[in-house]
Amino acid sequence: MRVALAAVAASLVLAVLAVPGTAVASSGATASAIGSTGMYRPLDRVRALDSRVSGAIPAKATTKVRVTGVGGVPATDVVAVSVNVTVLTPAVTGSITVFADGTSWSGATMTFQAGQTDQNFETVPITATGLIDLRNNTARSLVLIVDILGYYTPNTGDLGRYQPMAPSRMLDTRTGQPVAAGQTRTFGVGGRAGIPSRGEFDTPVAVAVNVTVLTPSRSGSLTVGGADLHYNTATMSFAAGQTEQGQLLELLDADGRLTVRNNSAAAIQLIVDVVGYYIGVNTTDTAAFDHFTVGRHYRVYDSRAAGQLPPGGTVVLPIWDLQVGNTNSGICAPVLNVTVLTPNTGGSVTAWADGAPRDTAATVTFVAHQTRQRMVMISVVGDSGNAQVRNNSSAPITLIVDVKGWRNCI
Repeated sequence: MRVALAAVAASLVLAVLAVPGTAVASSGATASAIGSTGMYRPLDRVRALDSRVSGAIPAKATTKVRVTGVGGVPATDVVAVSVNVTVLTPAVTGSITVFADGTSWSGATMTFQAGQTDQNFETVPITATGLIDLRNNTARSLVLIVDILGYYTPNTGDLGRYQPMAPSRMLDTRTGQPVAAGQTRTFGVGGRAGIPSRGEFDTPVAVAVNVTVLTPSRSGSLTVGGADLHYNTATMSFAAGQTEQGQLLELLDADGRLTVRNNSAAAIQLIVDVVGYYIGVNTTDTAAFDHFTVGRHYRVYDSRAAGQLPPGGTVVLPIWDLQVGNTNSGICAPVLNVTVLTPNTGGSVTAWADGAPRDTAATVTFVAHQTRQRMVMISVVGDSGNAQVRNNSSAPITLIVDVKGWRNCI
């Protein structure tokens, strides 16, 4: 029996209305790392802020949230935390910014539409204060919830360790040419802002990036990855007229580059900010679970073949079965890309570890008739090594779940 590590731990898909600012690093910028590198420790969901209790966040105001010493998070020696941030039925369309306390970041890390509850995952560096800052960029007060899903402790002896950093801008098509319909754009990331092109022992490097599509004229999707986008699965979807963002984990190619492909029928404006990187990752050896493994792409569920997931329905995802020849692997946190295709009604889905109590908080929310994709990193526990996803809405949904990688938690 494995140690219970339930809860959504890293979703990752984080919204970001990125705008120019003084914290943005240029291609010639020096290293912008914050703190030391760390290894990931998932947690049962710990609520750090509920402004329904403490009071709404005023317009244009910043609130500080204690994250160290809360729940299972240590009081010291924490490099970064992974949090799920929820905005409850905001009165206006707008954005918030989540950033390390004592630093500044002029972009937004999550956007939302008036009247639509939304949530996104963020990995935030931790400074000596043990706080994170949330700034309300709108002219109206907001009700926010912050749940801690995991944290990183200092570790310098293993590959696959995470280095948090101040957001550094790698691509902004507003200063050049938009990405045309069907076009692929490759750009350098490694070697900029202190990000290595290759890790120790010549291992690949993966980056955590915030990707923003600015008010697209047509609905569509993006595929993001290394230089060779050999798969057609969309990484991120967007709706016409609505700025959309997501936080993704992507593997750099051998030359330290990322590639984006615009799958839509119209040109789009894109912004890509790197918020951290994994110094060394594994991409080939399925038994090397001391690495963070990313770049693979496995489809573990597609309701277009299995039939729509009914209201209240739950599907079991066979995560450990992906490990060829190793049914008792060291995986504790698969990276999932969860897609809800053009639902007939608004709602949410929840992902959690099979064998653990169901987490009642939403992992991904969606609105009627808009495809929504979010990346999440969840824990798997128990002998099954599986995960579950539940449809919390009042109508059947078409659900697709892809595994993009995984990490071992020590």
